[in-house]
Amino acid sequence: MSATGLYGKLPAHGDFIRRNLPADAVAAWDGWAASLLQAGQAELGAQPFARAWDAMPCWCLALPGGACGAAPLCGVMAASRDAVGRRFPLLLAAPVADAAEGWFDALAEAARAA
Repeated sequence: MSATGLYGKLPAHGDFIRRNLPADAVAAWDGWAASLLQAGQAELGAQPFARAWDAMPCWCLALPGGACGAAPLCGVMAASRDAVGRRFPLLLAAPVADAAEGWFDALAEAARAA
């Protein structure tokens, strides 16, 4: 597995931070996360969404190549915010070898066949 990178917001920073993630993964994640925040606020309302967001657990994720940039990614997503309180998920992830993507595909096939 490659070095772990990050993208998102942290309370110690005034805006987005990005380290060690491919640009195409960041662009895809940013678009998806912005849509997530907008839809959540529209569905729940600003205050209920803020409470739900702040209580959200970390989510483990495995994304196939093409879902969030060209390379498959494994990592975690956590609810976070920047220094002035703007909410945005923090992604900690690493690209995984192509062989790992085949492993996920094989597990998915096995699960569907069970």
